[in-house]
Amino acid sequence: MDPRTLNQLETWRRKRNISGQRGISTIRKTEMKWVQIQHRTFAKWVSAHTGSNIDNFKVDFIDGTIFLQLMEVLSGKSVKRYHMFPQSITQRCDNVQLALDICSSEDVKLTNIGAQDIAGGSLKLILGLVWCLIQRYHLTSIYDKRAHSLGARDNKIGGNGLKNQLIRGLNKQLDKVKYE
Repeated sequence: MDPRTLNQLETWRRKRNISGQRGISTIRKTEMKWVQIQHRTFAKWVSAHTGSNIDNFKVDFIDGTIFLQLMEVLSGKSVKRYHMFPQSITQRCDNVQLALDICSSEDVKLTNIGAQDIAGGSLKLILGLVWCLIQRYHLTSIYDKRAHSLGARDNKIGGNGLKNQLIRGLNKQLDKVKYE
């Protein structure tokens, strides 16, 4: 969710004293902060791969052109025909569907994410989609390089063992981070 929208929502709730407390609960604030962190981090990752400046996924991903650029870069496949400047929701959905088809052909695990969801600007699903792409193209390459350098492709170091080590390391780092 756009940080400005979150601030407007919080102001609106505060003025109307919605919920038993003033403002949004601590859990909701932490969740919103986490979404902002994901949004910022994922936007930097997409920007680094496409060369486009991603400010807001809800705006930048809905026409499908940046999503197609990202998939062309990640997969190495070229899309010859798509709507460069989509004018209608149908054209946006066509672009997004082309990118989703590339995802499917590249074995990216997508569950319950459709062209209408992305073209409609569902931030939660867009962030989930980008996370799936990061897992498939970025983290998988890290696992493969690490396992190859250790010479243990099918050992506990490769595959899920390395993934679990990475997750444990990240969780330790996250435990050090203090949320307000």
